[in-house]
Amino acid sequence: MKERHDDSKLPSNPEEVEDLRRVDSSANPLIAFTYIELKIITSNFRPDHVLGGGGFGSVYKGFISEELREGLPSLPVAVKVHDGDNSHQGHREWLK
Repeated sequence: MKERHDDSKLPSNPEEVEDLRRVDSSANPLIAFTYIELKIITSNFRPDHVLGGGGFGSVYKGFISEELREGLPSLPVAVKVHDGDNSHQGHREWLK
């Protein structure tokens, strides 16, 4: 896995995340997490938390605890990490 620098706190596409935040939250169940939060959720992207992988990245099991952010329920999640080497394939797949 490639190490991120100071920009790791930013979403991969800030404009799209900002668009999602402007939408009424009752109509949009998506939640944007910071890189720091994703590290907490996945226990620092531990190798033994890898559920699988595909052509454009790995999937990690994780857990969101109520303490992470006010108003979020505790629940298990899967976190997809784009490997950055396969153009926009991951984004296209996610949009389907």
